[in-house]
Amino acid sequence: MPKAKLITIALALILVLALHVISTRRVSTILVSGSTSVEPLMCVWAYAYSRIKPDVRIDVYGGGSGKGILQVGSGVVELGAHSRPILDEDPPFNNVTIALANDAVLIVVNKKMPLIGVTRKALQAIFNYPPQEYPVETWIRVLLDDKPVDVKVTIERGHEGLIFMRSNLVNLTLRPYIRSEASGTAETLAAFLYGSWKAKWSGLQGMGVSGNEGMRRAVEEDDIAIGFLAKAIFNPARMRALLIMVWNGTMLIPYNGYDYDSTTGVPTDESIAKGAQGMALIKEHGRVPGGYPIARELYVSLNLDALEGRIPKYIADFLTWCLTEGQEFVELVGYVRLNEEQVSKGLELVEAHCSCGGEDM
Repeated sequence: MPKAKLITIALALILVLALHVISTRRVSTILVSGSTSVEPLMCVWAYAYSRIKPDVRIDVYGGGSGKGILQVGSGVVELGAHSRPILDEDPPFNNVTIALANDAVLIVVNKKMPLIGVTRKALQAIFNYPPQEYPVETWIRVLLDDKPVDVKVTIERGHEGLIFMRSNLVNLTLRPYIRSEASGTAETLAAFLYGSWKAKWSGLQGMGVSGNEGMRRAVEEDDIAIGFLAKAIFNPARMRALLIMVWNGTMLIPYNGYDYDSTTGVPTDESIAKGAQGMALIKEHGRVPGGYPIARELYVSLNLDALEGRIPKYIADFLTWCLTEGQEFVELVGYVRLNEEQVSKGLELVEAHCSCGGEDM
């Protein structure tokens, strides 16, 4: 037989063998759904992990924290992503919940708005939560001739939900925007305003938008907009993050004394990590020194009953990677890495519930 023909046959056999290996290789799929705050980070993780583990496919869907908790609880997905804790009001299931990153809920306004700082009382009046009796008197910080000035204002709620802030120095009109779906970001803000996770996100009043991206577009396009979103969605070119402040009898100071970027108003990573781990948003002023008050951990939960009681190895490996090597992507997306204590806690949970000694499921 000619040498060229032998080579052709050999190459054909190699190709057939390769196709057979590919066709018989088992690909494990992890379905993730839920928080639109967790979604950008999970999408980056899914892509990066598939580059090193091509036999694991990770499909990521949004829909809000409520959806993620509901779907993992009912066994529709393996991982439910949520940006607030699982609450008593959520459908119960045999869950393991792991924090994967830290985040801040930023109160944002259009860049053209001269407002730069608000009190908790002002935010309660703006979003009418808990329900307020107007007028409300409090302090705000504004830019007057490009200089920060603390001003005592009277806040009124007008037609179509517009908010009016009046004083002898400033007259501001704001249009509040809220989330229209079951949102962990909205529930986080509500918890801060109410002082407890018993708060309901649906209590906030304003114009409804869908997801963090919907909120971003609304604030960027409306000169009098005020809203809230996850830190990773913040656009410093088109919006400003308001300082969360308290009146000390002489002047406004940052809540809990947290540090922030003086140009954008965004809290520092250290302040966010302190606030998230210490649950500053449901504690009184001063209880978490240096912690940004509307900070939170970002979670995924698993339903052990839907996984036959143990976390399959391929899912455990992915979660372990997210808690270790995957943390290098957290800051690239715009969130804040876990500290050593948070990482250790997560790894312990994965190890305690993993079926790593047996076959992958």
